Amino acid sequence: MVTVVKKAKRKPVMSDVELRLALDSPALTVREAALYAHVPPNRIRDLITAGDLGFQQQGKRFLVLRADIEALLANGWRRNPKGK
Repeated sequence: MVTVVKKAKRKPVMSDVELRLALDSPALTVREAALYAHVPPNRIRDLITAGDLGFQQQGKRFLVLRADIEALLANGWRRNPKGK
């Protein structure tokens, strides 16, 4: 007997409208910053923990400035810390 397994459709992390609205804001959530920088959210959290990325806490959410992400990228920040 052959069992057919259907793949669940994954919902997009953010819709195009949400992303455009987020990118108009100077402050981004960790998830938005990760999408902007094309890295996993844990990489943004690691940068915050290491003190390499400033943040403000708003309730349970951590907000980072888009300008800080852009500065990291402009200064040659490697998206993958292991260089792979």
